[in-house]
Amino acid sequence: MSVSFEFSSGKVMHLVLNWRTFQAGWLKDNDIQFLSENRLLVVRRSRGLPYLSLYNISNISTVVVERDYELPEAWARSIIGFSPNTSPLADQLPPLEAMFYPDPCRRVVLVVVKTSSPNGGPSARNWLIVNESYFRPTSRKDRLRVSWMEWSQACLIRNAHPTIFGPYVNGSRVVFAENTPHHSPRVPLLSRLNLIEFAPFPDSSCVQTRAWSMIGPRCVLVPNEISRELPSKTVDGRQIEDIRLTEDNIILFLNNHNDSKPVNILTFGVPHSTGRSHSHHDSRTHH
Repeated sequence: MSVSFEFSSGKVMHLVLNWRTFQAGWLKDNDIQFLSENRLLVVRRSRGLPYLSLYNISNISTVVVERDYELPEAWARSIIGFSPNTSPLADQLPPLEAMFYPDPCRRVVLVVVKTSSPNGGPSARNWLIVNESYFRPTSRKDRLRVSWMEWSQACLIRNAHPTIFGPYVNGSRVVFAENTPHHSPRVPLLSRLNLIEFAPFPDSSCVQTRAWSMIGPRCVLVPNEISRELPSKTVDGRQIEDIRLTEDNIILFLNNHNDSKPVNILTFGVPHSTGRSHSHHDSRTHH
């Protein structure tokens, strides 16, 4: 497990703890994401240049850097971090109560890159997406550092609007929400839910928007994008402030109402009294 601390100076430190042995250590990298119990993927900088690095933490007191993956030099001054994948790791058991859970071997890594505008406008946002299984150790010393020119061929990059909520990742699915302008003065903004799914066996019916600025020629991920307006009754006529994602739920946080914050849960599987399940949509509201 890990606990991250961000100080007022902007410095970030991560406490990594083995909860079985209580062995612990500190990491000073920009961001971290677990790939397994013994391996971390981290965002770090060396001589001013950004990298993704594969760490072996089987012995937390002696962390081993197994591999470095160069990131574009254009991102040297950007804020770079992971959008955590909430699905179970490949070496963990799936939750027994979940009615749907993704294949642990098909998890994706999503890196969010925020680059300040030189003229003071909104920051540019890019999402770097790659199959998690791409990050593996090697015994070849000449392969310890992988150039961006090489491994970018297995990646996708998507441009993102700075006002969206998300992205949130579960397995091989990416979900984000947005409030879009509407022509009606009674409903100035409409809430829209967006899904990007990387199907294991894509076909010609996959829909892709123009937001993808790069699709690597060796990338095994084929995005299929779905966008839906949420009915007014689903959001109680309110705007979305944020969302969260689990294996079978999307949680909508709505704007405040009489000193309370409504939370709507969109459920994609509700159990029958007989123990079987339906694949249908259920909306429940909590305050």
